[in-house]
Amino acid sequence: MKKVLAIIIALLPIIAIGQTIVTLGTIGDEKVYVVMKKNSNKPDKVRIPMQIAKSEGSAATLDIKIKDISKFRGVIFEARMKYKEWCKIAEENNVGDFSKDLPVNFFWIDGTWRFGDWQWGQTKPHMVFYKENGLCKVRMSAYVQAFGNRYINTTMVRYFVTDYSFDVLLDILSHDNIQQKLADQSNYDLEKKESNVNYDKLFN
Repeated sequence: MKKVLAIIIALLPIIAIGQTIVTLGTIGDEKVYVVMKKNSNKPDKVRIPMQIAKSEGSAATLDIKIKDISKFRGVIFEARMKYKEWCKIAEENNVGDFSKDLPVNFFWIDGTWRFGDWQWGQTKPHMVFYKENGLCKVRMSAYVQAFGNRYINTTMVRYFVTDYSFDVLLDILSHDNIQQKLADQSNYDLEKKESNVNYDKLFN
């Protein structure tokens, strides 16, 4: 029930201003979706669900402009390759609990989260590789301050625990997947519009 409420809360600001969303896929039971420009059929940004590290809010997302998706996906792919490489090194050398920053470079990204009202800010995520209880993991975290109020802030996180967890996000953000989902939505909207035609007007 809490997860359902979190999804509803995350969609409230979009519903309030009448923007259309198109689901690209899911990570677990969390949706990754495109937000369309207001009163337009053009994509604006992709929202990736995040978790709140502590208790400074809920329903957090990273909002990547559509023009930056390829660049963001490239960073995630680079992180996946480094994760795989470091996992192999850790296993071959019987490394115990260990952590180290992943050498990947993110750019400035918008972040949105719920803390009383909806908050917006910019963040530059970073990734940490760590081994814990025999498992290799990566934590992507993003510290963000609210525009206009530096006292309102939060840290968003997302975890990658296998190659597959990287691959799910990479597949969702692929150019082919985004184009297909947008095309499917466009066809659905057209069919819906045509189905609502009042044919009585044709026969006077």
